[in-house]
Amino acid sequence: MTQLTASGFALFNSLEAGAAPLRHALRALASEPDFFRAPHQAIARLRPRIYAEHRRLAQVTKIHGSLDERLRSWTRLADGAIIGLSHLARLSVDVEARSAVAPFAVMAVGEYGARRCGPETILELQYLLPEDQRSWERSGRIVAFIRIGLAELGIQHHRDAVGTAVECACVARGDPTAAARFATARFLSGQYGLYAGFAGILGGARRWRVLSTPTRPARTYAAPARPAFEDRADLDVTKSSASI
Repeated sequence: MTQLTASGFALFNSLEAGAAPLRHALRALASEPDFFRAPHQAIARLRPRIYAEHRRLAQVTKIHGSLDERLRSWTRLADGAIIGLSHLARLSVDVEARSAVAPFAVMAVGEYGARRCGPETILELQYLLPEDQRSWERSGRIVAFIRIGLAELGIQHHRDAVGTAVECACVARGDPTAAARFATARFLSGQYGLYAGFAGILGGARRWRVLSTPTRPARTYAAPARPAFEDRADLDVTKSSASI
């Protein structure tokens, strides 16, 4: 193990195992000489730290009964994992990482977006992708890397979906469940412009609903060509069946 990796572990072992320490520990892995030969094996070395935080939070809840603190702490940890893995994914599988804007944005949604996420809660992620096919191909490699990385860290309870900003906003307009899921959306990593575009479209749809006075049931929108709530075949990755 290199000195940089030891530094990453030291950051993770700080008083509060929040997003920044884990994020930096993951980013430090990219400086190891052998990282790019077996990146997921390197990521897996941080798994014991995730389990240790899981146990620590269980004790905090047992002793102090602070459920809110437990949920906030685990959310910070999950945020650090996603942010750190996004960085490693671009370096590892996106050959244009050093010369182009990130071809994706990832948001926390649902309970995770609301920062009400514990170790037993499913992490819900939404990937926003540009419209062009080339970016979808690049993004597919990044999403696959992040999925495997989460499994290597031992964070098995997660699900994600992919879609463009327009597709996701369209689904939210016609589906109350989807609208509630997106209502708590938080930007985590990637191209902020994609997230801002989505928020603008969704916000415009909300304002339109407030100003309008419909006299008939809301329209049912057809499923988009690239469903925002289903994994695309070219992004499919087999996940481990183990659980925390």
